Amino acid sequence: MNNYSSHKEYFEQTYRSGSDIWSHNNYTKQFLDFAKYIPHKGTVLDLGSGRGHMSYILADLGMKVIGLDYVQELTEKNNQFVKEHEYTGRVAFKTGDILNILFQEESFDAVVDIGTLQHIHPTEWQKYSEEIFRVLKPGGFILLVELSRKTESFLSFKPVQETTGNFEYEGLLYHFFERKEIEEMFSFGFSLIKTEIHTFPEINNQSYIFSLLKKK
Repeated sequence: MNNYSSHKEYFEQTYRSGSDIWSHNNYTKQFLDFAKYIPHKGTVLDLGSGRGHMSYILADLGMKVIGLDYVQELTEKNNQFVKEHEYTGRVAFKTGDILNILFQEESFDAVVDIGTLQHIHPTEWQKYSEEIFRVLKPGGFILLVELSRKTESFLSFKPVQETTGNFEYEGLLYHFFERKEIEEMFSFGFSLIKTEIHTFPEINNQSYIFSLLKKK
């Protein structure tokens, strides 16, 4: 079974070669519509932070951001960018596993995940949600942006027509979410505040579900 850990080599190679086309996806307008609910003086954990684009956007809003990714070469490059572009003290990147987050309980005011959960196998969703619950402060927020089942076509897969949202390509799992899946995953300790689905013509008409949840 392919899982989050087994994908690491794929992401290492992709970022090294510069073929991470998803890093150029532009969700900024829609992301900011949701990010306005997050305390702008808070501390935010960016899970699967990649090249750090959203981390810098959140820092520019006044937040202190820690980006967490398991590709060490990437976090090292990001931290060099931080030094060179005057983000020191506002953004820092750490190498680590988002299913075993290296921070203490109730460390963050918010957690954001832009396109990481969609690659985690459903058998690991409970661990994922429990770790987020653990590191969030009471009343803290989680903001998710993941592939939506409303997507009409993705390579050879037709998510909108499928009974399951799972699709595998080149050893990497893609899951296309329905709203009820996100609600159920976090029902034990979160309230769903806002959710929207947006389709992006410039990203091959892919649809993404934006979800904001608050820890009870």
